[in-house]
Parts: sequence; structure tokens; C-alpha cells
Amino acid sequence: MKTKIINLQFAYFLKDIVERPDIEFNTLNADMLNVFDAMPQILPIPRELPSDVPVMVLNSSSGEYSCNISRSRIDFFL
Repeated sequence: MKTKIINLQFAYFLKDIVERPDIEFNTLNADMLNVFDAMPQILPIPRELPSDVPVMVLNSSSGEYSCNISRSRIDFFL
């Protein structure tokens, strides 16, 4: 039996809660060589919700790469 990786997730936990991740990480895509070339989604999440709820979602047009940005962490998916 051969093992095959179907999805890989990397989580980066932030030291502090970021109030506006959409502003704080606005250069993230450029820093990552523009792999997230689809239109970004910015979700109007109330501050009262848990800090790990995604506020911004970045995707590649091929669907190969994805990134969820919340107030306390960043998740990269391959």
C-alpha cells in the first residue's frame, strides 16, 4: 500500500491578536510571489467571534493554493 498526500496544511500562530488582518497582511501575496492570483475574499466578521475565524481568504485560480487569515493565525493549504 502506497501513501499519498492529498492536502497539506501549515498554520502560523500570531503572537498577538491582530485587529485588522486585511491591512496588516496586505502584502502577503506579493511576499509569496503572487501565488494567490484569484480575487481575495474579505469577510465582515464581528470582533466578538473567536479570533481563529477567518477574516480574509486568498486562493490561487488553479485551486492548488489557499490561505485563510484570521486575527490570531494564518493557515496555508496545498
